[in-house]
Amino acid sequence: MRYWLLIINIENWKISIKKGIYGVKELYLSKYQLIQKGDEFIFYIKGSMLGGAFRVLKKFQSQKKYFHDDFYPYLLGIKAKVACTMPIELKKEVITSLAFIKNKSNWGSHLMGKAIIELSKKDFAYLKSYITQDGGANSNVNK
Repeated sequence: MRYWLLIINIENWKISIKKGIYGVKELYLSKYQLIQKGDEFIFYIKGSMLGGAFRVLKKFQSQKKYFHDDFYPYLLGIKAKVACTMPIELKKEVITSLAFIKNKSNWGSHLMGKAIIELSKKDFAYLKSYITQDGGANSNVNK
């Protein structure tokens, strides 16, 4: 099993939650191909927010346009492990604790121009725990 940070905007996050899918553009096909059924991920919502922890149920392609902003032909069927009804603010102390963020003062540079980032198991567990604890009534843990 591998762990991921999937970057998304707020509008697409709402659609992803409602429809149980995540879409990937052709540009990010090589990263998409690394993701497998059973992998887990955290949604990073642009603007320093987290949107839950999820498991990949399946991978598929579609010519249907699910999202309003663009066409995403490569899709993941997803299920929430820790669902959020609203995004959770990502605090600076959390960001500086993540191993994949090397430049702590300019952490946003690690996310720019990316849609999919592989996480260590430790970083994934830390973010999932943060969502569960700081999400409070906003989060719901599923098995």
